[in-house]
Amino acid sequence: MRVFKADFCRFFAIGFVAGALLVLGMTGIGGAGDVARGVVPNAIAAPAR
Repeated sequence: MRVFKADFCRFFAIGFVAGALLVLGMTGIGGAGDVARGVVPNAIAAPAR
């Protein structure tokens, strides 16, 4: 007896690919850098003593 049936693995893979294409379509190829800049602020070093 297999832990996961073949249908489950196939639908999981299809859903993963469809979700990845949806995210890629929403952000665009170079949009990942813009998203990261909006979430994480730029690092600023403290002045040396």
